Amino acid sequence: MVLEAKKFLGVPYLWGGTSDFGYDCSGMVQRLFKFSRNRIIPRNSRDQMNASREVNDFDHAERGDLIFFKGHVALYMGRGRIIHANGTYSQVTINNLFDGSKYSEHLKTIFLKIGRFD
Repeated sequence: MVLEAKKFLGVPYLWGGTSDFGYDCSGMVQRLFKFSRNRIIPRNSRDQMNASREVNDFDHAERGDLIFFKGHVALYMGRGRIIHANGTYSQVTINNLFDGSKYSEHLKTIFLKIGRFD
């Protein structure tokens, strides 16, 4: 799923978007699950979070897990990296949660849960 997600890099962020014209965070994740795993998951990030099984911490996180933040979701790539439709940068980007940047520090303050769909 991570390889499929990389194909979305640079696609514009579009609130409510669910196509290659633009994605929002949960729309991108929903589409990845549909086409990579043939699995339908809820449309919005809160419902995705509630439907996923919680992973205890980043030591147990796996590629393809979902990282939930207040009002946001990202796909975990491993080694602290996430790929997501990023409103801050107006496109799909890869960011590192642990690189000490101002953005990563902000994400830590709104982190909610690591989730997995088996």
